[in-house]
Amino acid sequence: MANDQDVAGIHHCFRLTGEVEGTRLTYDLSDGEHLLGAAEACDVVLETAGVSRRQARLAVSGGTLTVRDLGSKNGTFVNGRQIDERTVDEGDWIGFGPVVLYVVRVHPDDARVAIQLDPHRRRSERQDSTTEVRAIARRAEDEPPNWVALLNRLTGLLVGAVDPDLTAAVSVLRTGLGASGACLVEWGNGGDPVVLCACGTILEGAGLDLVAEAFASSAAEVDAEPVMINGRVDGDEVLTWAAAATPSTSPWGLVLVGDFAHRRAAGPLLETVLRMLLHSKSEPVHIEGEIGAAAPPELYFSPRHVVGRSAAMVEVYGQLRQLLRGDIPVLITGETGVGKEHVAETLYASSVRREGPFVAVNCAAIPSDLLEAELFGIESGVATGVTARKGKFQLARGGFLFLDEIGDMSLELQAKLLRALQQLEIHPLGARAPEPIDVRIITATNTDLQALIAANRFRRDLYYRVAGFTVRVPPLRARRDDIPGFVEHFMRLYSEEIGKAVRGITVKALSALATAPWPGNVRELEHEVRRLVYLCPENHAIDSTMLSPAILYPTAQQQVDDFDDAGDLNLDTATAGLERKMIAAALARTRGNRSKAAKLLGISRNGLALKMDRLGFN
Repeated sequence: MANDQDVAGIHHCFRLTGEVEGTRLTYDLSDGEHLLGAAEACDVVLETAGVSRRQARLAVSGGTLTVRDLGSKNGTFVNGRQIDERTVDEGDWIGFGPVVLYVVRVHPDDARVAIQLDPHRRRSERQDSTTEVRAIARRAEDEPPNWVALLNRLTGLLVGAVDPDLTAAVSVLRTGLGASGACLVEWGNGGDPVVLCACGTILEGAGLDLVAEAFASSAAEVDAEPVMINGRVDGDEVLTWAAAATPSTSPWGLVLVGDFAHRRAAGPLLETVLRMLLHSKSEPVHIEGEIGAAAPPELYFSPRHVVGRSAAMVEVYGQLRQLLRGDIPVLITGETGVGKEHVAETLYASSVRREGPFVAVNCAAIPSDLLEAELFGIESGVATGVTARKGKFQLARGGFLFLDEIGDMSLELQAKLLRALQQLEIHPLGARAPEPIDVRIITATNTDLQALIAANRFRRDLYYRVAGFTVRVPPLRARRDDIPGFVEHFMRLYSEEIGKAVRGITVKALSALATAPWPGNVRELEHEVRRLVYLCPENHAIDSTMLSPAILYPTAQQQVDDFDDAGDLNLDTATAGLERKMIAAALARTRGNRSKAAKLLGISRNGLALKMDRLGFN
């Protein structure tokens, strides 16, 4: 059957999906032949009663899937009819004994995992040990991993960065390859190797001596450019490593510890990564101050904070480093959901006041008549039943007071806050005398305070008190290089939260997330990834079919939401616009399933493909 993928010149893969005794089975079939049966030698293993050892052969070629029965005992069925050989397409189902698998077309990028959370464990090891079904897609396991995506992530960390993060790069490399450990080592002039950074299983003792010995024996072959790759096995310890030297520096080595898939083919990849690390070696790891002045201290991030690698966030971190000393008030601006409080927490954790408390107040969430007592405190006896309570200024003594959404504070309370900041003292409600304060003020807003000043809704003198320095946190759409890091962090966070094994996320799904508009910024992305983790079946990867329609088809969703018939009165233009909007609505309603969308529109799938191609759909 012709389809829109073939019209576009893309031959999609096929996915077989079904369920047996509560265990969901999924197989991605690429071009070639796939033997299915109960025997261990099969490409797709269905070890369950009623499936023959050699049940059927599945052949994928040119966007077509053909099923041929191999003389099985119980027969092979397509849509309930026994067959010897038949071509199947999306929407058909194939029966093998008690197993029913449905056929779905999948974009090739939805069959490749971009971020793997646990790539070195096979699916069979993660399944429930109580089930009698063992489903292993061997062909998919044996395909090379997506090393291009891995190199792209490493390039973002190392190439052109103000502060190349070697530790993060080594960690990404270990996770991407599935090694148990990774480290970067340096040799001095005849001295012992020094571990510069490491993650996972630490290389030490005999393992480190083994690498040092191998390096020394081949040092004459290593010069400024060539990088020598060597794999050594010592008992249960497997080491894969790259070594290089430059004329002006001590030799470096990159070592991966433990066995992992495609280890023997990883040599060229390690060569490339080590070259990137070597070129990053001479870059400064801090921003230089004035001549003779001490360098600003480094930033410390909480476990909740995903360190941005984009140029926009590198600039923000550079500004924060200059603000760690002293008590200059800082105003943090940015759209809702960009992570302004995370930036405030980073400034606090890296400052000289980090031993004191960090107290946060959302000025928009507390009614104005209660916010004064919340900030300044209240004495007992002010009103019937009122007990003494300390205010946030008192609780934050010696630390940071973070006032979020300060633009929503009433003018009356703004005047009292201004006086407190000018006099460095507060007057709790009902108190006879003021109290001195010792806090550093950090404020945040998602509104334009200058516009509020012009509208007489924010005091100009208070603005200059709180905006000693302004840090603008860029929206997520301006730092798309950070999205893969956020996705990986949120996948790990919520898969651990609910105790679900999620393999990772496919290339197509990650690409859709990376190009989405994200009007809600990081908070919206976190909500979407959390939903995906809950939706993703156990031991499977998140793919594009699970994404929200607004993410997968952002243009289509906007057209659905913003349907406006007051446009060009040209009939051809209006007809094309109506077709586009109806197709967009059908795709959004069916979550991108083109077969179902075609049925809703009353046209064939091929007709829908031709219309989408003519109308310029992506």
